[in-house]
Amino acid sequence: MDLEHMLESVKETRSLPDSIARHIVERLTLGDTGNDTYTYLHLLGLVNRSGGSRHMQDVKLIEKFLRYTAPREPCDYPDQTPFQQSMVRKLAVKILGSWLVIEDYFEEVLFLAQDRADPQVAIVAIGALAEYGLRYANFAPRVAQVLLDLIQRGLEDEDMRVEAYSAYMAALNLLGVPESERPFGELKITRDSISWSYMTQLASLAAKAQ
Repeated sequence: MDLEHMLESVKETRSLPDSIARHIVERLTLGDTGNDTYTYLHLLGLVNRSGGSRHMQDVKLIEKFLRYTAPREPCDYPDQTPFQQSMVRKLAVKILGSWLVIEDYFEEVLFLAQDRADPQVAIVAIGALAEYGLRYANFAPRVAQVLLDLIQRGLEDEDMRVEAYSAYMAALNLLGVPESERPFGELKITRDSISWSYMTQLASLAAKAQ
């Protein structure tokens, strides 16, 4: 099975023959993916992203990769390196939090956005938070609260600047700021580079959190 060719095809068609979809689910369930766990998961995410028939058994399968570390029970996945594990976790967050935006995973994504154990996963989760705030109005104040905290921490701590930049961009998305008005360039923020008008709007929204 040429996974890379199949991945390119699915990106265009957003569909897979049922027999191949079942094969992918079986391989991920059994942990029999060789070094292709990321690609199998990507295929499953793309198919579910197409809408229509989102299968909850697929979603539950994707869920277990949110905190992907090896070895796992009941089987050991071959992707043992921290880099591979991080890549898989990032993809799981993107699928569940940005592509599907499933309400049940909000708390998990919220946690990962603030978890510094893997900053690269946190950055993806931060971006996903804006999607939750846009889709579910009841989550928006809590999302704003977390984004505001991350931005403020980044202004004070150089080591948090990349996460803070991601939080600032997510905040602009949450506030509906046109892309033409969003900053581009170096992946960090300073007190001179952010819009305090937007920060005030973010703080106002965050104040509604209970």
